[in-house]
Amino acid sequence: MNIKPRRLEKGNRIGVVAPAGHADEDEVNKGVEFFEKLGFEIVLGSSVKADPHGYLAASDEFRAWDVEQMFVDGTIDGIIAVRGGYGSSRILNILDYEKIGANPKPFIGYSDITALLTAIQGRTGLITFHGPNLTTDMNEFTLKYFKSQLMGGQAAGVIDIPDDVEAACVRPGQAEGRLVGGNLSLLCSGLGTPYEVDTFNRILFLEDLNESPYKIDRMMTQLKNAGKLEKACGILLGSFTDCGDVMHIFDDIFGGLDVPVLYLPVFGHDTYKLTIPEGAMAELDSEGHVFNIKEAAVI
Repeated sequence: MNIKPRRLEKGNRIGVVAPAGHADEDEVNKGVEFFEKLGFEIVLGSSVKADPHGYLAASDEFRAWDVEQMFVDGTIDGIIAVRGGYGSSRILNILDYEKIGANPKPFIGYSDITALLTAIQGRTGLITFHGPNLTTDMNEFTLKYFKSQLMGGQAAGVIDIPDDVEAACVRPGQAEGRLVGGNLSLLCSGLGTPYEVDTFNRILFLEDLNESPYKIDRMMTQLKNAGKLEKACGILLGSFTDCGDVMHIFDDIFGGLDVPVLYLPVFGHDTYKLTIPEGAMAELDSEGHVFNIKEAAVI
């Protein structure tokens, strides 16, 4: 059974954590200023302020502790990752999921944060949010769906496709199921571990950044060989930024599947970053280029 966190409201305190990489101070300050203008009080976690541990924001134990503290702190109403990078997978086996599940609140991020979003959702049932990090530049589209779902308490409904976005039907059909997914590289790295993504009867959404076409092919093939694609009831493909021409890869990988596949690049590492609630009900119609988030993800 899924757990819905409470919606965010103006005046709420949002905790910022660094489960992966260290963020530049200027970028952090810019993000804090933006969220303060939305009416939130921003609380920087210890991992954000820590001295970097190589390419990580801090040690594994320290980063995991900081995430847990933000969940158990009753004065914190929501949690957002400062950035992605690398390192979230390293703390999955350290986190106390019982503590997290007992203190439900919105947890938001994307890219490397995929590992945490899917693990927390899978282990606790808490709906998590594949959405902007603190340091993400938010345009009108991105902000609209962040506010409507996390603050308005509304289902996003049928997603408006910006004029400069070209959607495409990769495999025809319709699907309805709960959402799961995120960054392709992170989902592949979790295969064969206790935290691998469960796609059974779900709409799987995928995106990635700065990977060569053959690497996208390899990772998609890995998901396919692991049975993750055929078990999904539908597949939504987002932005594959700086990955070259990947449409022919999609045709090859998904061509033989009896699963509807819609290419809709409105989430990921590109201009548009749609907030997608992991665990909420949605439907897609690939021929009609329709993606509908049917369920409100907060209470």
